[in-house]
Amino acid sequence: MNGNRNRNRPQGRGGGGDRGSRQIDPDAIVQAVQQHFGGYYRELLNMEQSDDLNGLDKKLKDFVEANYRDVTSSQLRNIFGKIKPIDKQDKNKLKMQRPKLAYIIARQNKKKGALNLMYWFDDLIKKVNTPEDVDGFKKLLESVVAYHKYFETINPTKR
Repeated sequence: MNGNRNRNRPQGRGGGGDRGSRQIDPDAIVQAVQQHFGGYYRELLNMEQSDDLNGLDKKLKDFVEANYRDVTSSQLRNIFGKIKPIDKQDKNKLKMQRPKLAYIIARQNKKKGALNLMYWFDDLIKKVNTPEDVDGFKKLLESVVAYHKYFETINPTKR
């Protein structure tokens, strides 16, 4: 009886293949995303005020292109649909979307692009402090949805 109990458990580094042995480090994911955006990261919640909107937009477009394959349009639209109606005065309502993101993250089976996007969204929501930040996050998410659809449309077989 005891011999069967651990049969389906991941084995870690010593065995059992790659499945289960790969640890997910949300902080490392967010750090890599921050490195991708560089100095633009601080401007993501306030893109309209950027001194270099073209550069920021290029970084955003590149990031979505590198990560869009592991997330469906439906998943992104679902997130956006929950966030779009939030009044910009209600930052706590936006922050309450973090558990829903956690659920979506948990369902991704360690798909790198999906994890990158979802942990990035979560990090940005944590940084929301003002009504302008709420509005800025909504605009950023709308841009991500638009670029995602663009890349999905021009590369339909690369999913």
